[in-house]
Amino acid sequence: MSDEKTEKKKNEEIAKWAGFEQTIYKYDSYVSIYWTLPDKSNGYPSLPDFYHDLNALFKWVMPKLQMHNEVVIRWSSTEVRAGDRDYLVAPQGWSVTIFGQSKESMVDIETTGISPTNALCLAVEKLIDIEAKNE
Repeated sequence: MSDEKTEKKKNEEIAKWAGFEQTIYKYDSYVSIYWTLPDKSNGYPSLPDFYHDLNALFKWVMPKLQMHNEVVIRWSSTEVRAGDRDYLVAPQGWSVTIFGQSKESMVDIETTGISPTNALCLAVEKLIDIEAKNE
């Protein structure tokens, strides 16, 4: 995904990846957009805000993410430096690691964000990009 995309657009892409479906209703000059949930239960005029709602991420995004991947979310209050062992260097903040199988290729993604939702959304964005390249 390019950096020019707005957070709203990125949120929409994550929602579609998670299984939300957009329906557009047109009545004369009136247009209304509804989103059907992944479980096909209802339609809503707006999507959950995945970038700011950890509950929505765990309810709608994590089930699909965990089908083929392991996900690690961690907080580091200080910068972790490589020592005499092969430890990853992790900056201060929230980090998310996703590793596993995505379609036909192995996935190993690591992101860092200012919040757990931000870090997880950045990781899912990278996974969406990888899956798009493999299609």
